Amino acid sequence: MPIEIVPASFMDISEILNLEKACFKKDAWTLLDLTGLFCQRNSFRLKALVNKSFAGFAAAEEIPRDKAAWIMTVGVYESFRGQGIGTALIAACEQCVSQPLMRLTVSVENEKAIRLYEQLGYKKVEIWKNYYASKRDGLMMEKTLWKSDTDSRF
Repeated sequence: MPIEIVPASFMDISEILNLEKACFKKDAWTLLDLTGLFCQRNSFRLKALVNKSFAGFAAAEEIPRDKAAWIMTVGVYESFRGQGIGTALIAACEQCVSQPLMRLTVSVENEKAIRLYEQLGYKKVEIWKNYYASKRDGLMMEKTLWKSDTDSRF
């Protein structure tokens, strides 16, 4: 079944809010959070469609001063999981950004997502205590997308 990754718009906010609640429960973004997301200049918002049905969503934000971008959220409805949609959304986010480093944070309890991110080349960096609203710790991970000529870390 073909996965279509297309830009999400403010018109999708209700579906994205439902997805956030389904995927993240207490840690779901609120309507205010999502409204703010659609107002950010340096962000990319993508939705995954399968047979024209909303299957998932991801958003990334560039932070040029840090030479990095962040995947701020990625979620796939449970009924669509295991079909490569999360991988497609992450790949699309990576292609949208112009920074050499991509970062994300995931609950330390979400072993399935951590394994996926590791398979996609993300490395564990550090744990942020009580990061989420549910007081769960967050694992910050990052991936080098390309080597920056002006980045002295390499």
